Amino acid sequence: MEFLFVTLLLLLTIIYPSSGVVNIVQEPKMSFVNLNSSVTLKCDHDNTDHYRMSWYRQTGEKQDLELLAFSMGQNNVNIEPPFDKTDKYKFTRPEVKKGMLQIENMEAKDSAIYFCATKPLSGLFITQTPTLLIKELGESVKVGCEHNDSTYYYIYWYRQRSLGAMDLIATSVGKGSVQIVLPFNESKYSMTRPDVKRSVLQIEKLESEDSAVYFCASSRAPCVS
Repeated sequence: MEFLFVTLLLLLTIIYPSSGVVNIVQEPKMSFVNLNSSVTLKCDHDNTDHYRMSWYRQTGEKQDLELLAFSMGQNNVNIEPPFDKTDKYKFTRPEVKKGMLQIENMEAKDSAIYFCATKPLSGLFITQTPTLLIKELGESVKVGCEHNDSTYYYIYWYRQRSLGAMDLIATSVGKGSVQIVLPFNESKYSMTRPDVKRSVLQIEKLESEDSAVYFCASSRAPCVS
């Protein structure tokens, strides 16, 4: 029986001037797998400002690192060319500090060193979850919004139906401060702001007219002492 050898870097400590230290832990440290089997590689780090995550591969034939997968935030993942031409690679990012790379149908050429790297974003980055929802009439729905810059105090929720104008539903000027904007009413729409970088919009008793694109935006507000 032929085995493949897969190894990872176990612990990386990287210092970024703008965001401090990040510790990256990858598991398993080393793995021997059968041909045609699958393997899951895990990457955890401890810095919530590191929205970027990349998976690299280095084979014995090449000294250069090959970028295999890339992520800009929670549930935002991409398999990079030429690895995206098949369903062999799957990348998941259930939260900012966790990522998993799965490799299916292992072949001899997959024997390599795999490792992940993380990096803070430059500029504001907004993540909304979920990206798509299908609900029944009368149900309720929650849409989450998260960004990466604690100096962006303002958050706005908008609705756009059938590629028309954008309607402002709700605004917030900081943690715990929210306002539903007329003609939207508080019995149907509610907004929460547990901290500066996160918000949730909830819509009750869904109707057919609620079918739309919902998204949030954020801006920096001046500090008032």
